[in-house]
Amino acid sequence: MHELSLAHELLKKLCSLAKQHHADRILEVNVAIGPLSGIVADSFRFGFEALAPANSVTRGAVLVIDSPLPSYKCIHCGNILESQKTHPGCCLRCNRTNFILCGGDELLLLQIKIE
Repeated sequence: MHELSLAHELLKKLCSLAKQHHADRILEVNVAIGPLSGIVADSFRFGFEALAPANSVTRGAVLVIDSPLPSYKCIHCGNILESQKTHPGCCLRCNRTNFILCGGDELLLLQIKIE
């Protein structure tokens, strides 16, 4: 389960950020996990919640996961569409069907709350 190693790396980064900002605790962590990222959000949460208590800085931290819709950019007119499907079909502006993925495959640290 690679989600465990991803959660471990996130926790290391959080500890580094806490030290950099002279914080004693991480209270809340907001991340975005795109549906096309290959990351199972529930497994990532499990890994985070299993590993966070091992460090006093991250113990008790609350993980908030956003799941943004995939975004596609039309290669003909540049229009960006969000779609719940794996492909949006046709462009609403030029009616063509050639797109590139431009969002939905991410794992991003959006925000942390520290004290």
